[in-house]
Amino acid sequence: MLPRIKEKVIKNASAKNVISEEEKDSYAYFFGFLFSDLKKHLVITRVHHGVRFIDVFILKNQKLISIFQKEMNDLDFFGTGFKDLNGDNNNDFYIYEYSSAGCCRRNAYYVYTFDSQKGVVEKEYFFLNPTFYPEKKLVYSLEYGHPGMIDIRKLKWEGKKIDTLEIFSPDSLQFKKTVFKGVNKETITMDKVPAEYKNINDFDWFIDYLDDTQ
Repeated sequence: MLPRIKEKVIKNASAKNVISEEEKDSYAYFFGFLFSDLKKHLVITRVHHGVRFIDVFILKNQKLISIFQKEMNDLDFFGTGFKDLNGDNNNDFYIYEYSSAGCCRRNAYYVYTFDSQKGVVEKEYFFLNPTFYPEKKLVYSLEYGHPGMIDIRKLKWEGKKIDTLEIFSPDSLQFKKTVFKGVNKETITMDKVPAEYKNINDFDWFIDYLDDTQ
């Protein structure tokens, strides 16, 4: 299947538009300037015997060169996309997975940043139940677990690095916010949830242990 798709793409390599094709839900591919205007890439997802294969190729001198491979369980809900998630004005590649097993919210994102000049994958980042604000270079991530026992982490991109700024935690009928400043940290007790945390995805799950949203 893979050689056949690659051959088909090479024949249309001069096309500037992104191509998407599916055949009996067994594969899908996307080709074009997916991550920047400098390099063309081909992304293929295939399913075989319950395993999903994800491949990324870069087009160089009319040849498709592999730069990324990943295998995942096809029993889980799955999706892929191209979007600037770290605020560097280049699209990142992400894989979305929602496990078929588990007790709690489990929106998993595997994010891959790209070197816009070389067109290659730089690093994988994993986020659980995230909310992305690329314009602010912020990510809010809700941990896995039951309401009343899980934290929200506020993260910030610094180039290709991501740092923890705050951890917001339930504390009986109050809340705690731990603020990190270099090697130092400060913990603040709060009676209410700041507005920035109320707006994240899955906040309803975080606050579900209280009778009323605060």
